Amino acid sequence: MILDRIQKPNDIKNIKPEEYEELAREIRRFLVDKVSKTGGHLASNLGAVELTMALHICLDLPKDKIVWDVGHQSYVHKILTGRKDAFDTLRQYRGLSGFPKRRESEYDTFNTGHSSTSISAALGLVVSDELNNGNDSTVVAVIGDGAFQMSMMELATMRQYGINIKIVVMKNGFLGMVREHQHYAYNDHYSMVELKGDPDLSLIAAAYGMGYIKVDGHSDVDSKLSEFLSDDSSCIMEVMVDPMELVKY
Repeated sequence: MILDRIQKPNDIKNIKPEEYEELAREIRRFLVDKVSKTGGHLASNLGAVELTMALHICLDLPKDKIVWDVGHQSYVHKILTGRKDAFDTLRQYRGLSGFPKRRESEYDTFNTGHSSTSISAALGLVVSDELNNGNDSTVVAVIGDGAFQMSMMELATMRQYGINIKIVVMKNGFLGMVREHQHYAYNDHYSMVELKGDPDLSLIAAAYGMGYIKVDGHSDVDSKLSEFLSDDSSCIMEVMVDPMELVKY
């Protein structure tokens, strides 16, 4: 298995591009197998596999930093940073946390467990890096579309003080992934949240003087992420997630 070759951080950089698709498939199988036994967040991680792989390939971790929001979608990140063998203890007493924990790994930049904190944390990390290292790293906040709406005020701070950060917004239709996976597993919806509207992130980016890139599918992630990271200014990358596609692993 290709996944067996991921034993420590940055091992994914040794995987050939033609093997990425199979690796993503193996990671999904691994997640379903482990989470079905321990419990945990499944749908959010199934939807973040290719994005997480691309971030680990393109970034220079841990010099560069990823801030996960809420953090429940960081299982793939943990697999790729040498914690795969600990997944039998996921969310167990003294086991692997279901969220990023700095005590677990230097690759977990920020302790999370509450939504809408990644952008403010990323701003702080950029300022800290400027003070200590001369702004020598890239900071990426990965956030869901619901949590993003509760932290947009931080974009004003970013613009006011000229702090450049990268924001990846996982667009799954306002808890759409949660509802679709409930329907898949239980033939019913247990989430009664029905939020209407579909904010145009390109307009939000323009309003705050940010760049904007849209990723329509997983096959687009690698090329668009390189473009996203090479932008010298702050930028939003909108990643569209098809919830039903991801139950087929």
